[in-house]
Amino acid sequence: MRFRHRQFEMSSSGCRRANFLRHGAISGALAKLAPPARIRGRARYRGSGRCAWRGWSATLWRILAQRLKRKRHRMALENLSVAFPEKSGSERLAICLAHWENLGRVIVETVQIDRLLADPSCIDLPDRHLLARYGNKLGPAIGVSLHMGNWELAIWPFVVAGANPAALYRAIDNPYVDAYLRAKRQTLYPAGLIGRRRADASPSHDLRTAHRLMQHVRGGGRVGIICDQSYRRGIPVRFFGRTMLAQPIAAIMARRLGSRV
Repeated sequence: MRFRHRQFEMSSSGCRRANFLRHGAISGALAKLAPPARIRGRARYRGSGRCAWRGWSATLWRILAQRLKRKRHRMALENLSVAFPEKSGSERLAICLAHWENLGRVIVETVQIDRLLADPSCIDLPDRHLLARYGNKLGPAIGVSLHMGNWELAIWPFVVAGANPAALYRAIDNPYVDAYLRAKRQTLYPAGLIGRRRADASPSHDLRTAHRLMQHVRGGGRVGIICDQSYRRGIPVRFFGRTMLAQPIAAIMARRLGSRV
C-alpha cells in the first residue's frame, strides 16, 4: 500500500528491506490484492491541528527514540548495515531516523484513524473499479502485508470492496488501551480482530486462532495478516544471510483453503 507522505515514499525502497530484516521474513511470495491507496494528509491538512500533531509526534520520536530506545535504535542500525552494506553510516542513520519519524506519525494517525476514515478526502484509492473483483468473485483471499508506512490502512481496500475483512491481532497488554484502539479500528475490521491476548500464548491457543481465521475465510470473509515479525515457533528461512523464524499462518491457510494471497 502506497502513501503520499515523504517518509512513506522512501520506505517503499529502503526501509522495506530494513524492516523485513528487523522483524523476520514472510514465508512465501507476496502479491497485491488491491490497488494501492494514498493518504493525502500532509498536503491537505497543512497548518491544521491534525497535520500539526503528526509533525510534532514525528519530530519528538526522531529526537527521543534514539535516546530512550537505545537497544532498538542500535538493532535497527545493525540491521541496516546488513541490508545496505553499500551505504555510508550517515546514510543508514538518516534511514533509521526517518523510520522513527514515520512511527511517530503512525501513532498519531492510529489514535484518530476513525476520523481519517470518516473523511473521504483523506484517502485516495486509484482504480477503484478494480476493487469490485474482491467482493464475491475471487473466492477465499488473504491479504498479507508488512509494517511499512501506516500499516493500519493496508486493509482499507478490502473494506471498500465490501469483503468483510478480519485481521490477525495480538492484544496490547494494557486492557484499557487495547479496548480504546479496538474501538478506533472497528471500521477497518468489520469482522473483528482475531488473535492472541499474550505474546507467549500456548501452541494450542495458536491453533484455535488459526482455526477461527480459516473458518472466517471459508465462510466468504477476508483476512489481513502482518507477517514480517519473527515468530518463535515459525519456519526457519534464510534472509540476508541470516536465519529468521517466519510466520507461516498465511501460507498454511492458502494451501488448505486454496485461497488467493
